Amino acid sequence: MRTKLAFGAAAVAATASLTFAVNGIATSQLSGGLIRTPSASADELAPFEDCEELRQWYVDRAVKKVGPYGFGGYGIFYRRDVVDVTKGAVPLAAAERSNASPDEAVSSSATGTNVQEAGVDEPDRAKTDGDLVVHLRGRTLVVTDVTSGSPREVGTLRLPRNLDSAELLLAGDRVLVTGTPSYGWGRDPMPVDMVVPARVLPPPMDQNSRLLEVSIADPASPRIVSDQTFGGTLLSARQYDDTVRVVLRTGEPTLDFVFPDRDRTRKEAKAANQAIVRNSTVEDWLPSLRLDGGERTPLVECEDVRHPASGAGFGTITVVTLPAADPTDLATTAVTAGGDLVYSSTDRLYLATRASGRATDVHAFALDGATTSYLASGRVDGTIRDRWSMDSYEGALRIAVAHGPEWSPTDNGITVLQERGGDLVVVGSVRDLGPKEEIKSVRWFDDLALVVTFRQTDPLYTVDLSDPTRPRTLGKLKIPGFSEYLHPVGDDRLLGLGQDASLRGIVRGGQASMFDVSDLRDPRRIDTLFLGKHAMPATAYDPRTFTWLGSRALVAVEDQWNGRGSLVEILVGDDGTLTEGERWPLPRWEAPMARTLPLGDSSGDGAVALVTRNVRLL
Repeated sequence: MRTKLAFGAAAVAATASLTFAVNGIATSQLSGGLIRTPSASADELAPFEDCEELRQWYVDRAVKKVGPYGFGGYGIFYRRDVVDVTKGAVPLAAAERSNASPDEAVSSSATGTNVQEAGVDEPDRAKTDGDLVVHLRGRTLVVTDVTSGSPREVGTLRLPRNLDSAELLLAGDRVLVTGTPSYGWGRDPMPVDMVVPARVLPPPMDQNSRLLEVSIADPASPRIVSDQTFGGTLLSARQYDDTVRVVLRTGEPTLDFVFPDRDRTRKEAKAANQAIVRNSTVEDWLPSLRLDGGERTPLVECEDVRHPASGAGFGTITVVTLPAADPTDLATTAVTAGGDLVYSSTDRLYLATRASGRATDVHAFALDGATTSYLASGRVDGTIRDRWSMDSYEGALRIAVAHGPEWSPTDNGITVLQERGGDLVVVGSVRDLGPKEEIKSVRWFDDLALVVTFRQTDPLYTVDLSDPTRPRTLGKLKIPGFSEYLHPVGDDRLLGLGQDASLRGIVRGGQASMFDVSDLRDPRRIDTLFLGKHAMPATAYDPRTFTWLGSRALVAVEDQWNGRGSLVEILVGDDGTLTEGERWPLPRWEAPMARTLPLGDSSGDGAVALVTRNVRLL
């Protein structure tokens, strides 16, 4: 049995509704028989014949978007880049997935991070191999020896000045640092949401992503081995044992557009810009690679780019596969599609992006060792809140979606897709989960989905999806307050972290709750623990601030009025009751940056490294 979780940012109403859905969707029951959908092959999907055909594909679609001011269409430059939530941009909570039933607990990854999928590690600001802790202190990479009773800082490395949003992956004596070049003019990206009047438009610019390889073979002298800059926005980086995959998105290229002025009308500027697009080269559209500050070269070849059977957004998604021990040995595959959210299991990687109307396009890649192959694309009705709303199990992709306007959904549901040829096809769905409410979280097991919706006074639903064509409600429970994060702690129990609130919608402060889901017809809340007035568990922003240690949890909490933070120990009794253990102070306004890394096997035995600006042992 496996688990997964996502929770949204701080809610403002009184009571959450949780939906439990049991589902057996590995197969579809059609005409009285079980039909298993075969996996698609990348060979079944059409590649481009040559670079000219690929270039023309981009031109034909882009020329329709060009106006007198280029792709923007207005007298301003407006850029909004989607940042992977694992890179510190107000992430939604997640928990590691395990091959367990809901009665088994979930622990951290081998490098100490609370991740979305077991076997799929994610970048973080701190990592450990049990002997060393590697973490970021501003732009400095710090290596700390934790083998003795007192942490000893043994080495530091100042990272390049033009590297922002840095995070780490750890593989043996190699640290991979992901990030983006610093904001600036020229070929560096601009700040997100920056608006500039047309008359002061900067020179053409590209969105780049960066990957540094750092050797800590000598912990006292960490050194940069390689420095790669990729053209495109970094959507995701994931580590699968010794293999790393980096997902990039490139959209509209950097072209030298003209603008209306006293000598050029808007109509003339538009015509000139359309001509500029028609005269663009394929290199303008495909992502580039620059190694160690050298010349830019193509990151992906034309023959490695495929396109879905039907239209699926504008742009290019490139998956770069590389060995952690030699990250300059790249293999790439790409698809002409848009993408914003990335979810990955051990054998599939999915990208989702908003389609026209209230629908979502999804693209599937097969992961086989060091090989990545584009498989299929599909579309679902509704919108996806975050990557934890997606889950893969035995060839089926399950997605929690919201229907209706994003700001006021009519209802929510779960849609199931399977691979058929080059398409992802909807094979089952259930709706009417939390009418007129917003999805706040989703946790997945093999045959169980827990969906949290929220508005004001909402029930907890249990829905049986064992027959995907005949979902049925089993029970419901009204609960005051709301949980923004849930974590399986064993014995069919889940620990929830969120806010206590009255039935009238008045938030009282931070709260931990224990839920019993052994009877899906009668889910119960066993106990609650008040964490303090104005207290906000940092899991509302980042799941990596949480650690489960067998019979206790470590949770970073911050006072939303004065920024005072603390690491709170929550003790869980055999009967599910909650009591507070120790509290350790954290730097003001830095609770979401705190990490607790188990140095043992996450069972609760052994020391735990608390990482803030420095490292201390608990």
